[in-house]
Amino acid sequence: MKLPVTAIMEMTPDGMYSCSITENLGNYGIAGYGETAEQAREDMLACYEEMKEMNAEDGIETPEFEITYKYDIQSFFSMFPFFNISKIADEAGINKSQLRQYASGHAVASEMQYQKLRTTMNKIKEKLSFATF
Repeated sequence: MKLPVTAIMEMTPDGMYSCSITENLGNYGIAGYGETAEQAREDMLACYEEMKEMNAEDGIETPEFEITYKYDIQSFFSMFPFFNISKIADEAGINKSQLRQYASGHAVASEMQYQKLRTTMNKIKEKLSFATF
């Protein structure tokens, strides 16, 4: 059985990206950093692999993770650049240029704006779950 964990993906103040597991995993913290959200995710997964190797050397079994990723707006659009910001803004009822500012890190979205985006992305996710080729 896989251990459910949450990874927080966010843009840091210096414009880099971080990805870290929020759960307490004993003596280890698992985090990654990079110039893109994907690089941060890959770095975090490499950190996890290193933790498994160190645990194996000490005779400790490391569970497999089932990772749920939570994104801030900047890291989401970095990770999924194929999403059309203008179309998502229309769907969410957010000003297009405002969403672009959120995505670039030049403005900070309110909780109400985040909720609009969550609702919209859940609708998109539901539509995609029924799509096949």
